[in-house]
Amino acid sequence: MSRRRRSPTWPALTPAQERGWMRAVYIERFLEDPTTWARLGELRERYLDRLGTGQPAPLVVEATLADCEQLAAAVLRLPDIAADILAWLYWSRDKPANRALAASGSVIAAFSTPSPTGFGGYGPAVTDTRLVIEDTWNPAQEPREAARRRLVQRIEAELDQIETHAEGLGYRILDSRPNGPRDVGWLVERVRDGRTYRAIADRYGAHGEPLGEDAVRHAVQQVAALVGINPES
Repeated sequence: MSRRRRSPTWPALTPAQERGWMRAVYIERFLEDPTTWARLGELRERYLDRLGTGQPAPLVVEATLADCEQLAAAVLRLPDIAADILAWLYWSRDKPANRALAASGSVIAAFSTPSPTGFGGYGPAVTDTRLVIEDTWNPAQEPREAARRRLVQRIEAELDQIETHAEGLGYRILDSRPNGPRDVGWLVERVRDGRTYRAIADRYGAHGEPLGEDAVRHAVQQVAALVGINPES
């Protein structure tokens, strides 16, 4: 049996969690742009100004939510995270410590990301499973390399059983999308920076493995479908 390549950077997730994880990476990467972050800061200042005028809370929330919807749709291309941005504004509004933490896109991403541990209605967590392989070896009767191959086969069979159980719970295994963070970065370049697929391929090829334009387009479209945006709009 051919073993699938593992990636230490992408944990085992349910499809819903994988989508949330990718959206979080997308938001964080998107907000690395100073211009985008400045627009978010302006929105936050308007929110604090409204709070300072003594307007009724429902009116403040209504006006601020409209601002969040406009920014989420026009800038981030994710209109459904407007409520998450509003939650971030509310969370960071008064406490100095929270205001300092708010100077990071990861805080907003946290509001829109399901837990990868299995809670929050996304299925049971995959727990650690102890592996115990009992065997015997007589070096006078079996070469070391033959014993090693035999033991590896037994370990592989045990891992297959654990992996099958996890997949039965609805989880994607570690290598289901080993290049996920890279592909999200390409999506951000396409959506935020307006780069063509050819330009992204050339930019990546200058620092890594050469890739064709079609390969980049396919990767971007796949991750865009998970994040929930149209990279061509």
